[in-house]
Amino acid sequence: METGRPYKYLTDDKERIQVACAKGCPFKMWASYIKELLISDLDLQLGFEKTLISNQQKGLDKAIRELLLDVEHRFCTRHLASNLTKVYPSSAVTDAFWAASTATHPQAFKAAMRELERVSKGAAEKMKQLNPAAWSKAHFSTHSMTDNTENNMSECFNSWILKTRYMPLIDMLTEIHDMLMTRLHHKRDWMAQRDCVIVPVVKKNLDIAVKDSVGFTVLWDERENYVVKGRGVTTIQVSRQNPIDFVAKWYTKDCFMRTYSYSLEPIKGEAFGEDVEGDNVLPPLIVKKLRGRPKKLRRREGWEGSVTSGKKVRMSYRGRVMHCGICKQTGHNKSKCPTAGDAPPQPQKKR
Repeated sequence: METGRPYKYLTDDKERIQVACAKGCPFKMWASYIKELLISDLDLQLGFEKTLISNQQKGLDKAIRELLLDVEHRFCTRHLASNLTKVYPSSAVTDAFWAASTATHPQAFKAAMRELERVSKGAAEKMKQLNPAAWSKAHFSTHSMTDNTENNMSECFNSWILKTRYMPLIDMLTEIHDMLMTRLHHKRDWMAQRDCVIVPVVKKNLDIAVKDSVGFTVLWDERENYVVKGRGVTTIQVSRQNPIDFVAKWYTKDCFMRTYSYSLEPIKGEAFGEDVEGDNVLPPLIVKKLRGRPKKLRRREGWEGSVTSGKKVRMSYRGRVMHCGICKQTGHNKSKCPTAGDAPPQPQKKR
């Protein structure tokens, strides 16, 4: 172990050593990870016209700011919403947050933030501490051709390799390698059979936009400016141009084929491995075996509901201000209402 690092020892005996970051640990671990893997392998340089999405890992934000000066760093809004609802559990807070996150222009973002402040001043102050360019579509840069606010790609990959994650290390890596080889091959063949300019999913969304634009009008100043009353694709059609020509190149068939043009080479089995000198690496000791069957599904938040139950998700009553059913005031319920004797009888609810 290097000295001078902010570590704290969890276990330090003759058999093993366990260490963890001490309080106030700097960003050096994340910085080394970004520098050695992301920047070198992906040739990011300073990150110009690149976008990263993270879930606010400790120290990652500082490392990105110092190593990737020109990158656009976004936060995963699903994790932001989860952290916000833990402190302010209210459906109104959640709705106002998602309205601010999905707002497409600054005026809509300001209106959503005013609604969030009206519902919960604490939640609004917490979100104002973050740069809106990291979590709201209204402040995203225009060089990125995606408006994703959630880190769904990582979640999909984790779900895709769910069965292999519980294999031994070498078997797991071999299985993932074979899965990737198969996927690259199938994707290439699937797209090669399509006679199209843009990928089918984007073409389907574009066709829906063209269909919905029927009946909308466009005002033209006879130069280069238009006033659109409806969808923007209406302007393209009025100017006698093809909407496909305005789709970003990243969604074309040619770009898709270039993305999947790479291939993974077959790897030899364990029997063909070369002998190396040194001590054998043994697996760690099993300190404690947990009871029951191991859980393979991720831990879901309270507002997400259960996968197996199929029941409708209900918001928690924690943090909700209860009102009397008779006088509609706070501080008591209808069983202790001082005006219960003067109130007319309440109608019975049907079950």
